[in-house]
Amino acid sequence: MQLRGGADWSRELEEALRKRAIKMLLVCTPTGLDKQGVRNEIEIGTELARELKDREFVIPLRLAPYKAPFRIVQAQYIDFSKSWAAGLAELVDLLTNVHKVPLHLGRPMEKWLATQSIGSTRLVQHRERLTSNWLIFRRLPPVVYYCEPPTGFPLESFQDRTLHHWPVVPFSAGVLTFARPDEAGLLAPAMPARKVREQPVCTFLAEGWESLKIPAYEARRQFSDLGNQAFENFLQNRGLTSYEGSRGRRA
Repeated sequence: MQLRGGADWSRELEEALRKRAIKMLLVCTPTGLDKQGVRNEIEIGTELARELKDREFVIPLRLAPYKAPFRIVQAQYIDFSKSWAAGLAELVDLLTNVHKVPLHLGRPMEKWLATQSIGSTRLVQHRERLTSNWLIFRRLPPVVYYCEPPTGFPLESFQDRTLHHWPVVPFSAGVLTFARPDEAGLLAPAMPARKVREQPVCTFLAEGWESLKIPAYEARRQFSDLGNQAFENFLQNRGLTSYEGSRGRRA
C-alpha cells in the first residue's frame, strides 16, 4: 500500500518481513504457492523463524487444498476453506491468546483502513437502470388444455415436443398445452388431436387439476416448462442462438 513507481518491491517486502513483522500469515492456494515471489518470501520467513527462535513465525492459512513446500511442510495450517468465520476465529484466538500479539500496537487496523480509503471511489446518489433476468408477465394464457391423439396415432410422435408448433408437456396419454386443436382438428401440422379437458390457468396454478390427479406443485412445474418453451421459441424466432447449461437448461 506504500509502494511507489520505481520502488524495488521485493526489497521493500523483505524489509517489512525482517523489521516490521510480528508474524507471517501465509495465504495458501495451489496457484499462489507456485509463484516464485511467494517461495522467496517463505524462505525469508523460515530464516527469520530461526533467527527469532520462533518455530511458529510462519502461520499457513489454507484457502484451498495445497501441496506444502518443503520449508513449511511441518507447519499446521488454519483452515479457511470450509468457513472463513471459523478460520478467522481460530486465527484471532491463536494470535491473541497463544502468541500474545498486541492488537492495538500503533492502531495498525485503523491505519490500514485509512490507507485503503485513500483514492477510493466516492459514492454518488443517482438513479440507474436495473438489469435483471426476471421477467414480468403482462397476462397469462386463460386456459390450459389436455389433449390426446386419435386412436391409432403413435403416442411417441404426439408427445414429441419438436413436432409441435406450440409448447407442450407430455402427460399421461397426451399433452398439456395452452393451444387447442384448430377447425381441422390439428394441434400442429399433421398432428391430429382432440381436446379432452380444459382448466382455467389460475385454478391450475392454485389448485392443480384434480380430475387428472395433478397436484398444485406439479401444475406449477408444468406451467414453468410450458412458459420456458414459449420464451425460448420467442427468442429463437428473433435470431438469437442458445447453448445448453446445467441440468439441460438453455441460455
